[in-house]
Amino acid sequence: MNEFGKAQFTNTAYFNFDGDERLKSIFDHDFNIYRIISELETIVLGRKIIIEYALIIFDEEQECPRAIHSLKYFCENRLELCGRECVYFEKTYHDNYDPIRGVRTERYKYVINFDAQVLYDVRLLTAPRYRWFRFPYLKSKMEELYDLLLDPDETLNLAKREEYKEIRDKLRRNVAHHMKETNDPLLEGPMTCPYYRKERAEMFELSEK
Repeated sequence: MNEFGKAQFTNTAYFNFDGDERLKSIFDHDFNIYRIISELETIVLGRKIIIEYALIIFDEEQECPRAIHSLKYFCENRLELCGRECVYFEKTYHDNYDPIRGVRTERYKYVINFDAQVLYDVRLLTAPRYRWFRFPYLKSKMEELYDLLLDPDETLNLAKREEYKEIRDKLRRNVAHHMKETNDPLLEGPMTCPYYRKERAEMFELSEK
């Protein structure tokens, strides 16, 4: 697990309870996760744990039953620990122009496709290394909403379901507010690709010589 953490996470905090009375004593007082994390940092680890990007490993935790019990409180407060209730994401260009904006909460994922009637790049459909993908030839849905608890593989789009309208509208509004707060240029209209902007600048410069 320690090697996995180093390879896959920005920050890994490893704690082994086998024979470490100092570590066990941290869990003797209460289950205040903020106090526990602070003491894990200062008393045992000697550095800051970046919770949002960290993998925390409790090894030989059977040696400390209260540490096992504390995991319940880590789980219940995981979003609060990270300082956020949701995560926003976006894409404008990859292999082709495909502007999307979205938000993910603990349970739901909402996506808005700003250019829905777009054929996927032919390379994704023909290149051997992409053949295991199941891309439709045409992206036709402007909005996507998934219940990650009931549908973790995101196979059932709930965006048009009337019973999910309140959830969809709330998440849509959150995305709109986030775009405004971050001065998202997509609010002003379609965006040109970086390659086009570079070539346009070079050609304009040449035209002036």
